Amino acid sequence: MSRPWDDEMTQRSREMKARGGATDAEYIRAFGRNRKAVMARLRYLDNPAVRAAQAERGVIYLRSSETYRAKLKGNRPLPKRAIVPPEAIEDAMRRASAPRSISAFLFGDPPPGWSALEKRA
Repeated sequence: MSRPWDDEMTQRSREMKARGGATDAEYIRAFGRNRKAVMARLRYLDNPAVRAAQAERGVIYLRSSETYRAKLKGNRPLPKRAIVPPEAIEDAMRRASAPRSISAFLFGDPPPGWSALEKRA
């Protein structure tokens, strides 16, 4: 697994591109990524439309122990949670607790009476 991009890698990749590019093997040796991945990263960094869209969405990327995670900026409301009716929860609990054989449990067969084939008959 290759390490996250840093400013030094970006600068070196720009220098390699300015010299006329390099082969896949040279990019892999220098960055642990192929030429296509390096060029995609540079296009992303050089494209102001991408950065503007990212700022408009309110997403910033934080580096945290070699992983990147997105964090929303500002005080945006949390998405509304789905409200599950109590009847649906009771029905799910009843189905889960229905007696089944070991093979039905292992292979995910429905409890007796809940099969689509049994409902057709």
